[in-house]
Amino acid sequence: MAIDFNADQNRMGLALLAAAGPSARPMSFGQRMFMGMGQHDQYLREKEAQEMLRKRQATQELLIAAQMQEMQAQAEQRRAQTAALERERALQEQFRSRIPSPLGQANQQAYAASGAPLGTVKAAAHQPQVDPNEQLMFEAMRLGQMTPLQYMASRQKDDTPMVLGEGGRLVTRGGRVLAENPKAPKEDSEAAFLALVYGKDTPEYFAAMKDLAKKKTTHAPAATAISYGSPVPVQLSGGGVGYAQPGNRPGAAPQMMVGPDNKPMQKPPEPEKPLTEGQAKAMTFSSRMLAADKTLATLSRKGTDTSIPGSRADYGVGAVVNMFSPPEQQMLDQAKRDFINATLRRESGAVISPAEFENGDKQYFPQIGDSRLVKEQKARNRRIAIEGIRADVPKAMQPEVDRISNGGAMNDDPLGLRGGR
Repeated sequence: MAIDFNADQNRMGLALLAAAGPSARPMSFGQRMFMGMGQHDQYLREKEAQEMLRKRQATQELLIAAQMQEMQAQAEQRRAQTAALERERALQEQFRSRIPSPLGQANQQAYAASGAPLGTVKAAAHQPQVDPNEQLMFEAMRLGQMTPLQYMASRQKDDTPMVLGEGGRLVTRGGRVLAENPKAPKEDSEAAFLALVYGKDTPEYFAAMKDLAKKKTTHAPAATAISYGSPVPVQLSGGGVGYAQPGNRPGAAPQMMVGPDNKPMQKPPEPEKPLTEGQAKAMTFSSRMLAADKTLATLSRKGTDTSIPGSRADYGVGAVVNMFSPPEQQMLDQAKRDFINATLRRESGAVISPAEFENGDKQYFPQIGDSRLVKEQKARNRRIAIEGIRADVPKAMQPEVDRISNGGAMNDDPLGLRGGR
């Protein structure tokens, strides 16, 4: 049976003692045993250091391979995007070449009407007038300053009648008034109040109006009336809803109901309804998305807007990349996770797969090689996603969303429905 000296230090010491051979200076057996054990311990330490170095090199090789794979995928994506843009540009050029110019259309109409070659007097007599602005816009379209669809839309004649609002005017560029809709005379507030109480065009309304006109013209005292009956809700001039009681006979002025402070009594506001489950989720998700977007904007201004390749790689490589990443890079990755998780959980409510997360990353956040216009487009996509979810939050709770996204704690009773606050 073979002896494993590496597993038994005592035997290793004896082996070294035996290999030492004769010496000019005799040593004790214990000294030689101790020396052999020390040399063996040093050998084990060197072996452990070599193993750690090998593992570190293997990790670095995995990281480099992941980065190369990510860079190759991005290069392939850029090539595909470039090819798609080239195809789109070629189709637009082909479409532009088939659009006739206003001057060319006029020449064709002149030739068809006269039968004479262009440039002759007969053809010129049938030449329709060409709008210089239309020809100018055609040249702009041909040079790529505007799309063909924009050019075609500019040539559409809009015959929709124009409706002027109250007090509106239609004028030319030179300031000449073409049409005007004067403001309607303002209705007297007291007459409007009487119409609200009695109903317009009723005998009681006409009697009250007669009494009102008498007070305004002769300053004669109006007949005394005793208010009674069911209160009628009326709109107060300062806002809110108050109550008035009709008089006890036709022509008697209504009386406003007042409180102990001699101010008009107002209808109490309707109590706020508690948030539904959907509204509460929309408030939570939109707050997280808004906070993440603010973090992304701050980091972008400092020059950090893309993740390090391999930060989400498998087999522990992503953890190694994250460990050696600066704090700004870690904040960027965390903000992206907050935004994507809030968006996808709101849309599906299920567990998010790696493929869905990867697609959300490319849809909403800058990637290596993105142009400035693409980065601005993705920023707009984030704002649209935020506002789409925030639209389900009641208007009264919108300030609470802003407060939470700025770092405030969520109020579990923002409408004060529980009392005691």
